[in-house]
Formats: sequence, C-alpha cells, structure tokens
Amino acid sequence: MGAGIYITRHKDILHRTFSITADYMPKEGVDLDVIEPFTHSIQWSRRFIGLKVYLSLVTAGWEGYRSMVQHQTEMGNRLRRELACSNWKVVNDTVLPVVCFTDSNIQSKIQSNFASFICQEILRSGQAWISVYEINKATVLRACITNYDSTEEDIMVLMELLNRARAKYLERHPNGLS
Repeated sequence: MGAGIYITRHKDILHRTFSITADYMPKEGVDLDVIEPFTHSIQWSRRFIGLKVYLSLVTAGWEGYRSMVQHQTEMGNRLRRELACSNWKVVNDTVLPVVCFTDSNIQSKIQSNFASFICQEILRSGQAWISVYEINKATVLRACITNYDSTEEDIMVLMELLNRARAKYLERHPNGLS
C-alpha cells in the first residue's frame, strides 16, 4: 500500500499530470524520448518506495501479477456463489474480490447488532478476518480477498464460520427475523 505504479502508453500524460520543476534540478533531457522520472515525483530526495513495485515485477513479472489478480477475483466470485447458496445476500456489485453481504431475513432495525455479532465471532475464531461496513445507511459484513494464497478451502472455512455464527445469533435472538 506504500507504493504504486501508473502505466500508460501516452508519455505526455505523465508530464501534464505530475510535472514539477525546481531551479536546482537539471533541465536537459526535455526533448528526449524518455522523460526524466524525477520530473514526475515530489519525492526527489526521499526513500525509494517504488523499489517494492520494481522488485515485485522483477520477481513475479506481468504474468505473475495477472495470475494473482485473476486468482483473487476467482476467490471473490467463489465467495459470492457460496454466500448465495447459504442464503446470504451480496449487496455490492464489483469485479474486485471485495464482497459486502448480509442476511436479508434479519430485521433492519437490528442489522447493526447482527453484523457486529457475526464479525466478532469470525474474528474470535482466529481463522478468518472480516469487517463491518456501511452501505447506503445499512450495516453489512465485508470480506476482502487480499491474500494471493487464499484457496477455495479458505472460502469454505469462512462459510462454515459465517453459517455457524448466524445460527448462534438466531439461537440467542429468535425474534430477530423479519
């Protein structure tokens, strides 16, 4: 999260968007095919945070990155399918592996308590991590597949934990259904 990269075929867009100059920086090279990278960063004399991006690309390559992103996206889609099969309702629509969901059978006035309870049960298990999030003034649960080593088995463990936590909540709050 501390570094990023923006890649474009339009070299002039970097200059127009991020260009910065200072009297003490060299001016030559303006007409060269390669634009001097120092003119597109305000971090001239700071740490080389782009090294993590560079080394990741050297290690994994573009195909490696593509493969990781595709895998994480597939795991997000698998989670969506499993949630639907277990009567959870996915409430966001994105190709990214970020899945926001709830149980639409829970009364809206106690959705916040329900989501907090489920989240705490999952965290207490130590087997998965989810969070509580608000979308359109509704409190929901949020799972984000960020580990490229996440597997279908991990998704199934999360589903087991979610379903067990929901059953536990409903045992304690039988009037919480709509």
